[in-house]
Amino acid sequence: MSIATAGLTGPAHEAKRPLPPEVEFAASSATFSGKAEPAKSVRLTDGVDQRTHSATADVNGDWKITLDRTPGYYTQFEIRAYDPETGACSDAVKYIFGGSQPKVSDVYAGQTLAFGHSQPGTKITMFGAEGQVLGQSFTFGKHGVWTVRFHDTVVAGDKLCVFAESFDGSVSTSYFTEAKAFAVTERNVGHIAGSGADRGDLVTLFDAVSGQALATVTATETGAWALFFDEPLEAGTRVAIERTHIDGTTAKGPIFTAIKYDCLAPVINTFSGGQLGGHAEPGLQVVYAQYRNHQLIQKGNVPVESNGFWTSNDAGYPQPIDFQTGDILVAKTTNASDTEESLIPASVTIGTMRPGAPLVMYIDQNGAWGYAQRLKNILISTQDDGLIWVVRSGWNGYWSADWTQAVGSLPTTTRVFFEVLDSWLLTHDAQTSTATVRYADAAGKKPERPVIDTYISSDIAGTEATAGTVVVVSNATQFDQNINAGGAPLENNRWNVVPTGSRIPNEGDEIFAVAWSLLENGGFNIDSDPSSPVYIDSYVPPEPTVTDPYPSYIAGTEPVLPADTSELPNIVINISYASSFPRQSIANSGHLVNGDLWSATPTPPLNIGDQMVAWAQTDAGAKSPERPFTIIAKPVAKPAPPNITKWNTATISGTGPANTIVTLYLNDISQGYGTVDSSQGYSWLIDIGTAARGGDVLKAIATDQKGYNSDPFYILVGDTPTLVTLKTVTTSVLTAEVTTANQRLLAWRASDGLQVVDQTIGGPGTYTVRYLPNVLIETGDLIHCSSMDTTDSNTNGSMAHYASQYVPYSA
Repeated sequence: MSIATAGLTGPAHEAKRPLPPEVEFAASSATFSGKAEPAKSVRLTDGVDQRTHSATADVNGDWKITLDRTPGYYTQFEIRAYDPETGACSDAVKYIFGGSQPKVSDVYAGQTLAFGHSQPGTKITMFGAEGQVLGQSFTFGKHGVWTVRFHDTVVAGDKLCVFAESFDGSVSTSYFTEAKAFAVTERNVGHIAGSGADRGDLVTLFDAVSGQALATVTATETGAWALFFDEPLEAGTRVAIERTHIDGTTAKGPIFTAIKYDCLAPVINTFSGGQLGGHAEPGLQVVYAQYRNHQLIQKGNVPVESNGFWTSNDAGYPQPIDFQTGDILVAKTTNASDTEESLIPASVTIGTMRPGAPLVMYIDQNGAWGYAQRLKNILISTQDDGLIWVVRSGWNGYWSADWTQAVGSLPTTTRVFFEVLDSWLLTHDAQTSTATVRYADAAGKKPERPVIDTYISSDIAGTEATAGTVVVVSNATQFDQNINAGGAPLENNRWNVVPTGSRIPNEGDEIFAVAWSLLENGGFNIDSDPSSPVYIDSYVPPEPTVTDPYPSYIAGTEPVLPADTSELPNIVINISYASSFPRQSIANSGHLVNGDLWSATPTPPLNIGDQMVAWAQTDAGAKSPERPFTIIAKPVAKPAPPNITKWNTATISGTGPANTIVTLYLNDISQGYGTVDSSQGYSWLIDIGTAARGGDVLKAIATDQKGYNSDPFYILVGDTPTLVTLKTVTTSVLTAEVTTANQRLLAWRASDGLQVVDQTIGGPGTYTVRYLPNVLIETGDLIHCSSMDTTDSNTNGSMAHYASQYVPYSA
């Protein structure tokens, strides 16, 4: 069974409501039956078809409803008691056929609280005589003890109802008890006290197992009584009470379990390099242990520092801890008098996925909601009360909590701690997460979430917008261990972490960062939401090349190795003034998502002569060596040089680029011009009147429609040009063969007339030459190759007719 507890806020002053009915189910006869207040109507709703059945409780309170057939397993029913006169109804008992039922035992109720036993993780709800919810709590700790403190004082003799609900939705049958005048209000191992005794009563405590008397005290005039133990009882001791009245008569009961007060549990956030450590409440002690194959390997007890840090290195005789996969690490907090103890220990199993800390998306004085992994237990604690509430996340991971039924509204100055617990079995391997901390204040501020912009194994850095905070980086791959447990301070809103030793993350590890505000003692106060996760990437890119160093356009290549091409989409090329320290990028290429070519557009344009540097940088922050370069004027597009193909008559002819005019010079004197005729094979001709003589220099220059002139093409009359054969053209080299000696190999790109090769090669033979510096050749470019005979002149010797070839896409 389960009980619907959403919105259970009914205080004692509300209109009277019936108490929930007692419910039993006989599967053999498909019959529900039980007890309810006489004359009250009991209504049962079937969760499958929503049919409602009803019965009226007789004068003895008995009721019975028989179904048409035995329901299928896990069919849910809701059973309520109705008052026909007022229309008021009780809270619903949810019975799940085939589900298990938690049990309550040793229930005892005073006028301000009730206590008892149930399975760990069980939620307890107490109803008053008028059907109002008196309060709720959870069964915490290994002893299975629960305590519900009432919102309003009840009257001795009132009939009270107890529900116990498990997280799987099942609930105990309704358990009824009577409020007693005599109460036990403190059941601590070092302090047991109560009220409601008769004046002068001798209140004696006994060990319920051995029968040995533990202590005796006389009740005051008001009936209050209290006992303090110099040597605390052992937690879990069953204590029985006997009162001896002034007239010699006695009264016995209750029997209860002595427990320790709860205190704030510790957090484990480091377990490497031989050291176990974390955070806890200053003034407490942390008791830690290491288990392997169910055997205790090592344990210790260390004080918590004033700033809230603890570490196994602070043990009296510290020994490095040998951590191995499968080891279980457990830590709990205690106080110096051993009367307080965290109910739920912190626990981590090395090598097993640890639950992540929950997200808190909203919080106020009454409750909170957020997100965690699905179907996880969210532990909610405060510094003063320890564990106050538990809620389970749904299938979608969202959770919400209203703790007012347990502790009322919290002051807005209360720090509330949220953790995730894997399992209520409370074995050592029930792992806990790290903590999220918030003020119980809807208007409370939390630090802004940090940004990680550098994440290589040797250097992790980023920004944080909230001043006065520190940033802690954690390794999610290594079970949320802190890389810098003490936090990194801010400088101009930047933070930096240099991992050392066993805290250095591995390549590919997922990391995240959290910002913490600080208390006056330097301890951690409130944390931010975690940053977006990133993955450690220590790849260092190569130095980029710069092929186009122009004022408004800078371009080049990023020559990664073939095995590293997958890194290109994570690389950006940055440009900075060489004189700028630290480097300040004034333009960048964006991510290289289309291969190794890159370009950047400075705004405003740079000046010719500016000294610059370029470097490649990964998203993780790894930087290449810098490439220095100088801004130069961008060359304009112009025609490629024309050819002179015939020069032994008065009519000089040749070929040239389309839509150009060729001007011919004889010994640097213009002889006129001719238009390139595309219909005649892009030819031109010019009549110079008389044939040129040996030793004369002919020069042809093509001019396009914008007025841009090509480089010149020369013929030294009487000097026979070599023959050029273009063997191969790639994006990086050109290979050509010449037939005569004393050659200067020349080449131009057809699209913009840019000279791409100018190299003295000698000859005859085959030569492979690289392109001129700052020249970027791409697939599809058409290259015109010639060669100048330098026997008589290095500058205006006869040039060979073009050998032309496109750069193939396979080059």
